[in-house]
Amino acid sequence: VEPVFSAGQIGGALQVDNLTHIEVPNSADTNLTGSLTFETWFKADDLAREWQSIVYKGNGNSNQRSYSLWLNQGGYLHLSTGDNGNQTIDSAVGGIVTGQWYHVAGVLDRTNGLMKLYIDGAEAASGALRTNAARETTNPLRIGSASEGDGYSLHGQIDDFRLWNTARTPAQISDDRNAALAGNEAGL
Repeated sequence: VEPVFSAGQIGGALQVDNLTHIEVPNSADTNLTGSLTFETWFKADDLAREWQSIVYKGNGNSNQRSYSLWLNQGGYLHLSTGDNGNQTIDSAVGGIVTGQWYHVAGVLDRTNGLMKLYIDGAEAASGALRTNAARETTNPLRIGSASEGDGYSLHGQIDDFRLWNTARTPAQISDDRNAALAGNEAGL
């Protein structure tokens, strides 16, 4: 299947579905088990399935996700990480609708024991996070799908995915979300 690209928020967006997603091979840059931030723009085409994976680094066991972000059919985002026990936070129900672009950032700050979810630069959810390392996996980082079974693919578009090896501040997230980056920024 040939990838389909369209206009995105920063550049060209990839159309993702059951047949098309992104896999980034496992490496030290993606196998992050300490503090991290991931960011992306996404647009959902539908909310027909209970769960759609936007970002997923894990081994197929929901309690052993290094980091993941899910869209629920109720129109909310679910940030998850695991260390043999699942830790999660959710944004407000109904906050995500189809056909609209959203910038989302998931922050796992294991140094300070906090996890936060930002939508369009504003904090949408926060909660406590255990400070021990997340479960490590050699599986690839998946964008737009998950390895926890069939039917979890995002139906929509993904643009400008970023993975940082640090817990970014609210100001950094808000200031950079609409800007194209050079790719050599510290921690990226």
